[in-house]
Amino acid sequence: MSYLRVLRRMAELALLAILVVVVILAFAGRADTYPQANDTQYKKWALGWHKQAVRERKALVRHTDALGLKRPRKVPTIAEWTVYICETDKPNLRVDFTAEGMDLATAESRCDTVTAIMSWRHYGADSKRVAKAFRARTAKLHHRITHPGGSSNGVRWKPLARYVGWPEYALPRLSQIIMRESSGRPQAYNGMIGCSGLLQIWPGHVSAANRSRLFDPEYNLRVGLRLWRQQGWQPWTL
Repeated sequence: MSYLRVLRRMAELALLAILVVVVILAFAGRADTYPQANDTQYKKWALGWHKQAVRERKALVRHTDALGLKRPRKVPTIAEWTVYICETDKPNLRVDFTAEGMDLATAESRCDTVTAIMSWRHYGADSKRVAKAFRARTAKLHHRITHPGGSSNGVRWKPLARYVGWPEYALPRLSQIIMRESSGRPQAYNGMIGCSGLLQIWPGHVSAANRSRLFDPEYNLRVGLRLWRQQGWQPWTL
């Protein structure tokens, strides 16, 4: 009887070990499987990062346009990211027809089936990478715009003026006014009447809480833009 019990116990342990291995392999296989278009959780996550990437690109475009740099590439749409496969009954004829320059109508006429392969997990990861890259570049360009190098003059503040919304045709005169009013120095201050910053804005044009912000070049140019839209060049007329 003792031998039978030992054998039965060994069989139970062996069966348990096999069951554990099967469960581990099942979970491992699931972890390596990328979710497809019908995976709701990854779809929502991927679309969220796609929207974020679009917003980050929009912010980056404002900076590249202000500096006269090349615009970043557009964020790939879901349709552009999808890989379409042309399949026929002939062996070794399963090809990415979009890479071959074939349109969908031509592919459907030549292929037995057209299969769309798109992983929401891959698409989300790519959108996330693009969004973070755009954000990092935007931060660098913003620092470059708000802290221009070179000698103190009005010309070096043109990119920042473009960024805050000054029209291109007004920039030559704006540069002259900045040079005349402050010599291009953001910390310029007239102790007699309190005019401050690049455009020597009179403190009465802003609230008391924001008067110290007039020494911020970006804020100073924004206030100047508001005055210019309301009164033209009159506030800076000699």
